[in-house]
Amino acid sequence: MCGSGWRNNIFKLPFTKKSYQPIYGESSEGCYKDAGRRDLPNLIRAGYGNPSKCFKMAMDAGYQNVGMQYRGECWGGSSMGKYGKRPDSECNMRCKHDNGRWCGGGWRNNIFKLVVTKKSYKPIYGESSEGCYKDAGRRDLPNLIRAGYGNPSKCFKMAMDAGYQYVGM
Repeated sequence: MCGSGWRNNIFKLPFTKKSYQPIYGESSEGCYKDAGRRDLPNLIRAGYGNPSKCFKMAMDAGYQNVGMQYRGECWGGSSMGKYGKRPDSECNMRCKHDNGRWCGGGWRNNIFKLVVTKKSYKPIYGESSEGCYKDAGRRDLPNLIRAGYGNPSKCFKMAMDAGYQYVGM
């Protein structure tokens, strides 16, 4: 009789996942195939194996989607799915630094849609944010205010005292 005398009746159970519990309000999109020309093209190295850190860094970078692959590679981007959806059972590797979560598989991404919020700027002296601009060797704003380095309040005050219309940090 099986189940007695050093014998076990063995059963194979179906692969199941618990319902997804969001970290930052993101939603799970499921398991997707990846290839050499990455579905999500931006590797976020510092987020490896840690979904919380990966998702936060991807949101801060403005990505709409993030994928966890092969125990924790963290990939960000704004579009996803070019290689197609796969069964969730193919994203079967646990995250290296969060064993309670799934982090894809070999060439498989667990993809998540992020909640991206625009950061609102709070003025210090009534100034307005004009946006982000690329700079080069010949500076758009040629006067360096060294004493204001890393201190917006001090930098803005010194720029206003010097009569400048614009300041960049």
